[in-house]
Amino acid sequence: MGLYKFHPEPSGRMGLLWTLGLISDAVVLEFGAMGHMLYAEKWLKQTGLRNRGKLYATHIDEKDISLGITKRLEEAVDEIVEKDSPKAIFLLPSSIPEIIGVDLDSLREVMQQKYRNISIITLKKGGFKDKYFQGIEEALYKVTEIIPRQEKPKKILTYNIIGSCADLNKFQADERELKRILKGALGMECLCCLPSDSSISKIEKMCCAHINLVIRREGIKAAEELERNFGTPFIYGRPYGYAGTGKWLEDIGQRLNIQVNQAFINEEIWEGRYVYDYCRQMVKFKENKSIISLGGNIDVVKGIMEFACGELGMKRGLFWCNNKEYETEQIPYYNEKMWMENINEDFQGILMSGKEVLEKACRDKTYTIDRGLESWNFNWYTPPFTGFRGAMNLCSLWLEYILED
Repeated sequence: MGLYKFHPEPSGRMGLLWTLGLISDAVVLEFGAMGHMLYAEKWLKQTGLRNRGKLYATHIDEKDISLGITKRLEEAVDEIVEKDSPKAIFLLPSSIPEIIGVDLDSLREVMQQKYRNISIITLKKGGFKDKYFQGIEEALYKVTEIIPRQEKPKKILTYNIIGSCADLNKFQADERELKRILKGALGMECLCCLPSDSSISKIEKMCCAHINLVIRREGIKAAEELERNFGTPFIYGRPYGYAGTGKWLEDIGQRLNIQVNQAFINEEIWEGRYVYDYCRQMVKFKENKSIISLGGNIDVVKGIMEFACGELGMKRGLFWCNNKEYETEQIPYYNEKMWMENINEDFQGILMSGKEVLEKACRDKTYTIDRGLESWNFNWYTPPFTGFRGAMNLCSLWLEYILED
């Protein structure tokens, strides 16, 4: 492992835990050491979620490792079923089973025969080489195994949100804003918001949705599986800004062959018109301060960049993403060393990124877009970044910086 000033990049195991751990009435059971789950439990508590899944570890000793004994896993499942009566159990591997070659799939089949009314699902992305985004992708995809085949309701239009994960700042506020504008513009109701507002009961109803809305690219694989199994179309993208949000809603309407409520759109635009127009004026008037830099999740960086530079006319600063596999010509990948070489207390312009980046630049934490490992989420009702109210919030934040003496 290389040296890090702040923290190493999260592994696939952490992506699995921080996604599946948000699903209420489910259990995540790790075949591994106890300390790993204690750390994960601490991070999940910091999300502020009231309803979430339970995390367990089998613990493991030298004899289990040297002889490949798996008895602890079977006994742990028996105890969990008796104690919690979960609707689903996710079996999470650690690096230890990977070393000793434990076949979790075979063990799952035995336990599934014993507990037929409980979905028992094995995961793969918990080993040495797996990355955080791979863990999130697999977790979102594997929950589709729980979904039974049902007929879609005919009257009320419904949707699922896929990819509302707790590693992004404002994830709960963004979720609420998306639900609000979908109700106002298209009269639609949410069946499941995976994983931040989900349960096994809600997941089982995902097949009834008329469309799936994927708001981070790790959810595309799950949406494609739902389209294959149930014929449910999907739209991918995060709506930022006024034009961006309007287009997102229009795309959904066109896909479902329904009209967008233009009166609702006009009201939202009118509500934010003053701060939007004033922000555009100040961007032109104070060009030296209207430079924006963004670093973090590729979907968030891309969405905010298009709003700031496309709609408002801000100058491009430094843009980067935190995933090598997702980098583009416009948004390259920066590791910790790379962004540290570019960020200091003399950095010019608006900067939005993770907590560590903002601290190094001596900036206000209200510009955080990625939740750090030590970040707390006490207030569910902070202003969002997505949607129409997110656009108003971003314009207001940026004006505060631009108008500073």
